[in-house]
Amino acid sequence: MTFFILFCIATFTLAEESSNEKSCSLEETGSCGCASGGRQDDSLTVRSIGSGSNSVVDEINDASVSSVSSGRRNLLSLSSMKDVVLLSPGSCILGTDTPHFKEDMEGPSFVFNLTREIWMDRYEISNARFDEFVKATHFVTEAESYGWSFVAEDAVPVHISNTITQSAAGTEWWLPVPNATWRSPEGLGTDVLADGRLDHPAEHLSQRDAAAFCAWAGGRLPTENEWEYAARGGKSGRIYPWGNKRQPGDDPVKGEEGFVEAATSTTGTFRANIWQGNFPKNNTNLDGYKWASPVDAFGEQNAFGLYNIIGNVWEWTSDTWCPNVLPNGHLAKRGILSASQKEGRKGIPGECKRLQAPQRKKMEDDPGEVDFVKKGGSFMCHRSFCFRYRSAARHKNTANSSAQNLGARCVYDKKPVS
Repeated sequence: MTFFILFCIATFTLAEESSNEKSCSLEETGSCGCASGGRQDDSLTVRSIGSGSNSVVDEINDASVSSVSSGRRNLLSLSSMKDVVLLSPGSCILGTDTPHFKEDMEGPSFVFNLTREIWMDRYEISNARFDEFVKATHFVTEAESYGWSFVAEDAVPVHISNTITQSAAGTEWWLPVPNATWRSPEGLGTDVLADGRLDHPAEHLSQRDAAAFCAWAGGRLPTENEWEYAARGGKSGRIYPWGNKRQPGDDPVKGEEGFVEAATSTTGTFRANIWQGNFPKNNTNLDGYKWASPVDAFGEQNAFGLYNIIGNVWEWTSDTWCPNVLPNGHLAKRGILSASQKEGRKGIPGECKRLQAPQRKKMEDDPGEVDFVKKGGSFMCHRSFCFRYRSAARHKNTANSSAQNLGARCVYDKKPVS
């Protein structure tokens, strides 16, 4: 599986690659990883946590507290994890005329009109919800099928990292970890049930995994425009869902343009789960979470009542990346569909065919190689390196990509029945 990012700062190569593994290239500024193609080795197994008396759903319905880095807290019930918020019709300016990453096509700004009511998950898809989906459908994620996924090096248990002989050139903090999946986010021996992460976001979800879950739940993945409208709370001109200050006490100019870290801040002042400290060497963990946080951490981020719409894990959308690029390389107005998309035809979007031959061939051979837009940034984002926890920011991965910081939330054209 490959990632193709328009700004090519680092190239990822897997060293000491075995004969039955595909190589993986990562041309981006280190905001995520990827999973390889190929069939899963029959000798590699992942213990199911969704069967028997210790299922996630049974456990979470009985539990009252969970231990996290910021102290004891009440667990959300499974039904609460399914809460949705109403996105009322309205107009909002999306994008930006002062892009931080011009290569990401963050601008120019344009007016988006949401013409009808839709509903969105208040929280990211949690491990408990994904377990319920897997038990009902016997769904196998792409990370499970491929047999590995990317995990931040410092999150990998030493007994696993010591066995990994592959390395990343330019993005050394990502390791290809065997059997890293939503069930075992850091590899075998880690367990979202035993580790008390029932209310954490399901990680290592590919775009196709996320789309399958949303369809099962009665919804779909949001379009990029719907996602950004939701993140902005229907309000234009804000850097973040809640305003222009990253956290209370920040100066909006020094804090954003001059980048002055608020090193003395406490966990109570943070609004999102992002990286603090010196990326990627040291996460000072000031916000209380070194990696993913519970889906209800940090409180509501905007007037719609959404939690973790930025930060925590990247969220997939249903939009392919390619339709936003005209033949001359200029930005097309987001939301314009190609003829092939309008007709619902499968395969490569028409605009994507303008790519260079090698990537076009990969996409023809495997639709999983088509790039899709992801939004919101993640716990791996830092202002000095991956300033993509802004509402206007956007990035991409191939549809079959999976990593420790890739998740999703769904939207619904009709309010789900509780």
